[in-house]
Amino acid sequence: MNSTSQVNASEAARATAAASSRDAFVRIENVVKKFGDSVAVNNVSLNIAKNELFALLGSS
Repeated sequence: MNSTSQVNASEAARATAAASSRDAFVRIENVVKKFGDSVAVNNVSLNIAKNELFALLGSS
């Protein structure tokens, strides 16, 4: 992959993310979750489209 195709791929990813953000069924932005001094999630944002299945997995 050359630098031109990397730039085009990057621009396409940004455009897709912007479109997804507008069309999101569920939108979560900049979530932080702490348990005492332990940070479980820090500044997480995501968009879930209608009819999309999403799972967030981590250690228990």
